[in-house]
Amino acid sequence: MIFLSVEGGEKYHRKYKYNPIVRVSRPGFNKNKDLAFIYYSTTSGARSGAGFYLILIKENNRWIRKEYMLDWIS
Repeated sequence: MIFLSVEGGEKYHRKYKYNPIVRVSRPGFNKNKDLAFIYYSTTSGARSGAGFYLILIKENNRWIRKEYMLDWIS
C-alpha cells in the first residue's frame, strides 16, 4: 500500500496533490437486480479517510443511494 511509509505518501502527494484514492467494491445484487450492496472508501493520506457500506436501489433505470453506514473514519 502506498501510504504504509511516510515516503510513499509524500511521493503520491507530489504527483497527485491531495486528490483522494477512491475504492469501490464489486456490487452484490438481490435476485431482481434492483438492489445493490457496495463498499466505498476514500483516503488521501496515512490518517485521512473513511469507509462506507452503501445500499443502492434502482429507480427509473438509475441507481440511487437508499441507505449508508459509516464503517470507519480517520
